Amino acid sequence: MLDRDVFKGLAEFLAVARSKSFRKAADGLGVSAVAVGATIRHLEERLEAKLFHRTTRRVELTPAGFMLLERIGPLAGTLTETLQAIHDQAAELGGTLRICVQTLALDPVLDPALIIFAERYPGVTVDVEIREGRTDLLANGFDLGIRLGEYIEDDMVAMRIPLPVHWRIVGSRSYLDRFGRPEVPKDVMAHRCIRRRWPGQDQHYRWEFSVNHRIVLVDPPGRLTVSSFATAMRLVAAGNGLCYLTREMFSDLARHADVEEVLTGYMPPPNFLYTYFSPASRENRRIRAFVDCIRELRSP
Repeated sequence: MLDRDVFKGLAEFLAVARSKSFRKAADGLGVSAVAVGATIRHLEERLEAKLFHRTTRRVELTPAGFMLLERIGPLAGTLTETLQAIHDQAAELGGTLRICVQTLALDPVLDPALIIFAERYPGVTVDVEIREGRTDLLANGFDLGIRLGEYIEDDMVAMRIPLPVHWRIVGSRSYLDRFGRPEVPKDVMAHRCIRRRWPGQDQHYRWEFSVNHRIVLVDPPGRLTVSSFATAMRLVAAGNGLCYLTREMFSDLARHADVEEVLTGYMPPPNFLYTYFSPASRENRRIRAFVDCIRELRSP
């Protein structure tokens, strides 16, 4: 048997073996039953083995036919899926994907997912905009959003990202040595706190604590209010006060600044980020592909 002929006739064989009919196999392949019969005869000649028992009423596999079906049947399914995936990846995706994301989702979610997506789908242009708080996805022309669940519109399709967001109260060692370390949540009311407020909103972000299995909200005092986490982190490192940051932000700060956590026993359960989009975009292939990239991420 010549190597170049190794696959010739296998598609016809599988079609006949599964339908147990030359006519049905031919219909499915879009050729004539005569052509299918001729191809099967050539395959049997190459293999020097009969693959089917043919009668006027039935088509049955021979032992050699059973062996061939058992061996190549699963492989054919895998090959078909692989070829389809390659086709989809290379040919189906183009255009622009507009993403709206909260700052705290950049490092753990957006950046690693974007690296995977950009390599896998080079034909897609990605436009990312950072927006805090609640954003009307459709009114602002976005395809996909990534943010905490409390800021997502009720009529969106939302999927939780299995990367928990842990919160920390963080201060520089110099600040804590000077003003003391809070021991219970109410102690922050006597401290200088770096507060955050989403752009366009009047209310400050309140700090959450877990006290006796209940969530307690505290509106901390402070003369410094910012909307940017990056600015807040620089102020913490410079010793300007306490701030409510994520565990990842604290880890980043600790690499180049002398900072520490306080009130560790009072921090609430973690939040979760969600990726979300309009129900009308459920079949959008660019969105589905990006969501698949997010699903590949794993918690550190």
